[in-house]
Amino acid sequence: MSWNYRIVKTSGGYEIFEVYYKTSKKGKCKIEATSMDEISPYGESPEELKEDLKMMLEAFDRPILNQKKLDKMFKKREKKLKLRGGVRPFGKFNIVV
Repeated sequence: MSWNYRIVKTSGGYEIFEVYYKTSKKGKCKIEATSMDEISPYGESPEELKEDLKMMLEAFDRPILNQKKLDKMFKKREKKLKLRGGVRPFGKFNIVV
């Protein structure tokens, strides 16, 4: 599973979220999970904080995601998976298994 920061249009404006991807057997990347809340820059040192901010700035080079569409996608997957065994909350992330 890979991840990056993405800008997400929410009802309150634009925010940065962590987005996790799963690669299919065919090599296609698909959004698998997002952080439930927006993300603030973090580092245990000034250098780590700077690196985190750089990674966040890279989000501006990617297409903006829409929270309503993400919610709809997760709910649709959730329905399918409930028939096969369910959805599992994973800490601060929305993850569909």
